[in-house]
Amino acid sequence: MSSSSSGAFPPAFLPGLGHAVEHQTAQNIEDFEAQMAAARTLLPADDDLDEAPPPAYSRTASNNAGGGNSSNAGRASPLPPPSTSLFSSNAQGDNNNNTPGLQAGRAWSSESVATFNNLCLKNAVANAFDYEQCRPMPPGWAVRLTFSFFGGTLDAPSSEDDGENNFEIRLPGPYGSKKEAKAAAAERGLGVLGKAIVERREKRGAGGKRKKPAAAGSEDGEIREGREGEEREGESEGEEELAENWVGLLGEFTLGANYSMECIMPSEEGRGPDEPFGGRNVLFNSKKTAKTNAAREAVRWLRQTGRMPKTGHPTKKKMKAAQQAMAAAANNASASAPFSFASSASGGMSGPLPTPVPIGGGGGTASGSESDGGGNSSSSSAGGPPGFKDRSLGEQVMILCKTLGCAQPIYKIAPDPRVPSMWSGAAYFPHDPAVAAGVVGQSSTAVGEVRNVYGKKKAREEVAKKVLKHLKGMQAERQKVVDGVLGVGAGVGAPGGGGK
Repeated sequence: MSSSSSGAFPPAFLPGLGHAVEHQTAQNIEDFEAQMAAARTLLPADDDLDEAPPPAYSRTASNNAGGGNSSNAGRASPLPPPSTSLFSSNAQGDNNNNTPGLQAGRAWSSESVATFNNLCLKNAVANAFDYEQCRPMPPGWAVRLTFSFFGGTLDAPSSEDDGENNFEIRLPGPYGSKKEAKAAAAERGLGVLGKAIVERREKRGAGGKRKKPAAAGSEDGEIREGREGEEREGESEGEEELAENWVGLLGEFTLGANYSMECIMPSEEGRGPDEPFGGRNVLFNSKKTAKTNAAREAVRWLRQTGRMPKTGHPTKKKMKAAQQAMAAAANNASASAPFSFASSASGGMSGPLPTPVPIGGGGGTASGSESDGGGNSSSSSAGGPPGFKDRSLGEQVMILCKTLGCAQPIYKIAPDPRVPSMWSGAAYFPHDPAVAAGVVGQSSTAVGEVRNVYGKKKAREEVAKKVLKHLKGMQAERQKVVDGVLGVGAGVGAPGGGGK
């Protein structure tokens, strides 16, 4: 027996049975068509649906390949029967049930819920959402939204607009979740609430319009004008009440103590005790605020009268010393003018030039104590500006360096490696070595060296103090040289000074 394979599953042939298999296949097709015709007669007619098309067949190649049997090549194989009529009957059966059918889901967003809540907060509207399950499986929800303006109630009847304040929205659903139901109700509520707000504004605008004035002299006109005046006063009072800070006013009223402050200047300043700054009747919430008010009035008065500079450090003593020095210089100039004129007229030699008086001092030459130490007591005769003493040591060093025409010092402060809290250092003049010349026991450029001082700030102040003392000594030496050149102190008391 020989066999030929023409596919994945080679067919097996039985001798003498080929025509019998073909006859059996044709018989099966005829039986199937008869069964389908009988089924159509038993099914109820459906007028809404079109008549089902006849069964379709797909022409496929016969599985029996080989053996020279080609009569099954064009034979058709049946497809599954159509189910249009069966689907129609099932749909009609479902419509008879009371249970709500399934609905296709829709796209929803919670943005409408947020917008609705914000609109309610802005317009003083209270809202409430109530949910009810209307379908057990799959779960379906119905929602009821009630909202009302301020003064209304949430127990409103089943209508979207109940008068002016109460509103209700019912959505039967079913919705797949409570969130979806809430979003749908909020979306509907936005439209209803928006219309209600517009209507309320229109009513308020119509009620606030002024009526036409009546005839002059009539009683109705006078009564109407009186009412309009009262309404305008009420509106203005309402606006003022809105602008008031009620919490702050109540807090200030309930404070336990009130403070006042008076500032009295001495009589020599030109304002006696009868004219104090501030006042006992001017009350403040704290003692500091009352003191600040009195001081502000006093400083403004001093600046207006020229007793205090508008800028810089105000110092009463320095300003008085400057005024006295200016007065003394004016007196000396007026006294020396007749003497010079008389001496020139008699043909004698004129006297020495007047010594310039510094702003802060009372003498022309530096004393011995100034040349020795240059301490704080000599700062007034050192030619410093007014308020020189009131400045810090570092500022005094900077001002004196500028006056002497030397470079500013460089401070080098370093901690002790064994005791970090102890500091040592000095000031250096690398750009002006002449300043440090003549300092005993120190390097050529170091001035004011200190050792083992507790704290960096304190060590820097000690260095600045020594530098200031050294610079004042330099200033005194230069003043001596200038006095020697000008001949100051050699004419009146010295022998052969030019008397007889």
